[in-house]
Amino acid sequence: MQVIEGINALPVFHNPVITIGSFDGYHKGHKAIVDRTCEIAKEVNGQSVVVTFDPHPRSIIYPSDQGLKLLSTKEEKIELIGLSAVDFLVIVPFTVEFSQLIADEYIEKFIVQYFRPHTIVLGHDHRFGLNRLGDINFLQCYGEKFGYQVDQVSEQLVDNTIVSSTKVRNALMDTQVELALEYSGHPYLLQGKVVPGDQIGKSLGFPTANLQIDNPLKLVPPAGIYAVYAHIEKAIYPAMLYIGDRPAIKGNHNTSIEINILNFEADLYDTDLKVELVSFIRPDMDFDNMNLLKQQMQNDRVVITDLLQHRPSQYVANAEA
Repeated sequence: MQVIEGINALPVFHNPVITIGSFDGYHKGHKAIVDRTCEIAKEVNGQSVVVTFDPHPRSIIYPSDQGLKLLSTKEEKIELIGLSAVDFLVIVPFTVEFSQLIADEYIEKFIVQYFRPHTIVLGHDHRFGLNRLGDINFLQCYGEKFGYQVDQVSEQLVDNTIVSSTKVRNALMDTQVELALEYSGHPYLLQGKVVPGDQIGKSLGFPTANLQIDNPLKLVPPAGIYAVYAHIEKAIYPAMLYIGDRPAIKGNHNTSIEINILNFEADLYDTDLKVELVSFIRPDMDFDNMNLLKQQMQNDRVVITDLLQHRPSQYVANAEA
């Protein structure tokens, strides 16, 4: 897969079959659309082109909205889409000016001018243009004029529920990590760099790596203890993750993301770390003293060790990423 950032120097695509979207979280619904795009491209001896946006359109259209939480960073999205047989991934800068294109301008001045598609593949709920007034019917009306076809992919269901980024997001915020995996088809990741901490975990016999998330808009699940896998370069380690403001430590009000890698003692400062969420274990708790906290952490470690022995990592890396 060739990744192209920007639209000012696009190649001349051959019989391009394109799909367009934010693809946040790249869930099973997104994958079905991308797979269909690749399938049609093969049928027409063309090239498959996935078009996405950065930053997320909502951050530009509603700049004062503090509620936007991303399921996938740009880098994660590139890696996930790259697992499919896509020829090109085009990342379009989303600007205020771009957001003002009305639906017919979006078709003529963006889709047709830059991509000249043979076929446009869309999901069941795709909307576009200013105020999201464009839909598949609108797109089909212009098909004969501009010489493209339109193909629509039906919704994907999990337990009779339509898969969407909102469903994945809600599952994570309800600490239903396994359900989020079912909707997504891949595990949820937290990625960042290990930064210095206050060594409290180490003093309790549980040395932790403090994770600083790469993207401040990345969704961080609710406070508590999670069973996870730590990915360090190409190695995978069972671990337990803590998210919270450490109520047992008086005077602390900052949210921490700390990972204790089981049976691992190397110095990880300044290391890039991927954390694969597997299961929620318990909510955050307050303790009267550090001995009680230590005992609970020992109990957590037993539970997590047993759980991970029966739940292998679901993360599949894209070698191109």
